[in-house]
Amino acid sequence: MKLLIDIRILKEGTGGAETFFSNLIEGLAKKIGEDNIILLGCKNNIDFCQKIYPNEFRTVKVPFDVSNPVIRFFSSFLVSLQILANIKEKYVIWHPFNTGAMPFIKAKRKVVTIHDTFVLDRRRDAKGFKYLFRKHDLITTFNYADKVIGISKYTVTQLGNYFTKFSDSKDIVLIRNPIENKTNFDEKSPFEENFPFLLYVGVMRKQKNLFFLIRVFDELRKRKSYSGKLVLAGKVDTVMSSQIMAMIHKLNLEEHIIITGFVNNEELTYLYKNCDLFIFPSIYEGFGYPIVEAIQHGCKIVSSFSASLNEFDNSQITFANPYDHNEFIDAIGNALEKNLLKQEIQNNNALIFERYKNTFFN
Repeated sequence: MKLLIDIRILKEGTGGAETFFSNLIEGLAKKIGEDNIILLGCKNNIDFCQKIYPNEFRTVKVPFDVSNPVIRFFSSFLVSLQILANIKEKYVIWHPFNTGAMPFIKAKRKVVTIHDTFVLDRRRDAKGFKYLFRKHDLITTFNYADKVIGISKYTVTQLGNYFTKFSDSKDIVLIRNPIENKTNFDEKSPFEENFPFLLYVGVMRKQKNLFFLIRVFDELRKRKSYSGKLVLAGKVDTVMSSQIMAMIHKLNLEEHIIITGFVNNEELTYLYKNCDLFIFPSIYEGFGYPIVEAIQHGCKIVSSFSASLNEFDNSQITFANPYDHNEFIDAIGNALEKNLLKQEIQNNNALIFERYKNTFFN
């Protein structure tokens, strides 16, 4: 039995999705055999995905970029026909990211990993046609799947709540994301000089709550509670970046806040190992890989308790309300002062790969 993996949405710079796939594909290949894996990709991303795990996987290439949910919706019929033309063996299809249901698929089993229910949880943050198509994607994908994998207790619970009508007739399986050891890289500073700093790592999106973080940092400086800088590291969204820069300018914080953009593994290692505190004020996370990386590097952490984030049970983390400036400021002050006892994060990757195999084939 072959496993067809739909990776059409994956490309360089996709943050948590890229980390998820790179952490999972090698273990899966060893567990079920490289010859039994087929990658379904588009012409723009197959080469990149094979760089992540450079084996000669069999591939099926389609001409459609599915990052746009409208294109994804209208191309699903043609993609289904291309799969029919290229794969004659029996196969299970796995959608590790929500790329929409595909009609006429003759798979023995259809498995979908759903990372979050953001489009239903945060309706007020999603508008227009893209919202409607993303909502349609999530609903039809859930109904289309024979088995659904949720990556956190929160996601599994929300799926059960939203899809009560359908959830009795199919399994919703909890399988947490695999964790790669990211502490073995050399460190290289992205800066020309050394200075104390607080650190945020992640893409710049509205749900990451960066305007809140900047206000908190501004208040910390006004209270003279912290004299170092704030470093925002990660992929930059053009619209969000301009809005953030405008806010930084308005508060006269240009010399105190640094936006690095994308950083490589060596630079990221330096940031984690040398920050005074890692801050993660996100109001919505399906999993939260930056928290895992910060724990691995022994950081003191202040995090919001939103969505799945409060499932992390670790003495390095101080949780705070991501809507209350004073509570977050107090949490940062307390975390900076406390002595840190580093706690190893548990790695259950072997069990995770086994659970995926059983979900696909048993």
